[in-house]
Amino acid sequence: MRYSLRVDAFFALVGFAFAGPIVSPFFPPLATEAMAIVFGGQGMHPALVGLACTIGQNLMYVLLYFSGGKLVERWPRLHRQIDLLRVKHSGARRTFTLVTISAAFFGLPPVLPIAIIAKGFGMPLRTLLLIGIPLRFLRFLCLALIGGEIWPTIVGLWDRLWPSLVDGWNGLFA
Repeated sequence: MRYSLRVDAFFALVGFAFAGPIVSPFFPPLATEAMAIVFGGQGMHPALVGLACTIGQNLMYVLLYFSGGKLVERWPRLHRQIDLLRVKHSGARRTFTLVTISAAFFGLPPVLPIAIIAKGFGMPLRTLLLIGIPLRFLRFLCLALIGGEIWPTIVGLWDRLWPSLVDGWNGLFA
C-alpha cells in the first residue's frame, strides 16, 4: 500500500484523538479507535496514525489527571472512597498500575476514569505517561494496520463471496 503524508490529516487526527475520550460516549463514530481504523484505511502511514492518536489522547489524559486531582480534593466523599480503597488493599498502587497497563493497551477498563482518579491513588503523572504512551501507540498502530491492510482484504473476500452466497440462497427458493 502506498502511504500518504498529509500534515492537515495528521493534526486533524490529533484533534479527534484529543476529543475522542470525551465525545465518543455520546457519538461513537468519533471514537479514537474508529478514527485510527479510518485514517489507516485512507492511506495514512500506521506509525503516523499511532503517533497522532497517542499525542492527542495523552494530552487529554494530562488535562484529566490534573482536573481529576482537583476533583478528588474538592469532593470529600470521593476522596474518602479512594483512601478506603488504598487502605483496604495494601497493594492498591501496584494493582492500579496493572489496571492502567491493561487499560492502555486493551482499553478495558477505559483509560478516561483511570486518568481522572490516578492522582488520588498516588500515581505520578510520569508513571501514567510512561505506561500510556508506548501502549497507546501500539494499540493505535495495530488499529491503523487493521484499517489499512487487514480490513481491505476482508472486504475484498466478502465482495467475492457475496454473489455466490446470494446465488446459493436464491437457488434454495427457486
